[in-house]
Amino acid sequence: MTAVPEDARPAIDVLRSVGGDDMVAMLMRTFVQFADERVAKVVEEAGHERWEEVASIAHAIKSSARQLGAHALGDACAAAEEAGRAGYRCAVPV
Repeated sequence: MTAVPEDARPAIDVLRSVGGDDMVAMLMRTFVQFADERVAKVVEEAGHERWEEVASIAHAIKSSARQLGAHALGDACAAAEEAGRAGYRCAVPV
């Protein structure tokens, strides 16, 4: 398994204690696939100025990211969610 950043260790350790390394690896693979699809959808919805959709998708990514200990991604998604709920265009590097 790839080295886990220090700030993600507590979340990964909890997941590992429940299902072992195989489960953690499966969750990570699933998250990466999910996130790739969802980020593409955020870009599409933002292009159409569908801010509630942007907020909803960002919320879903945020929740999953935080469960896996990806705090910086979770924080970025929280900002995108807030901006989407406020109806603002947000700059999200793609």
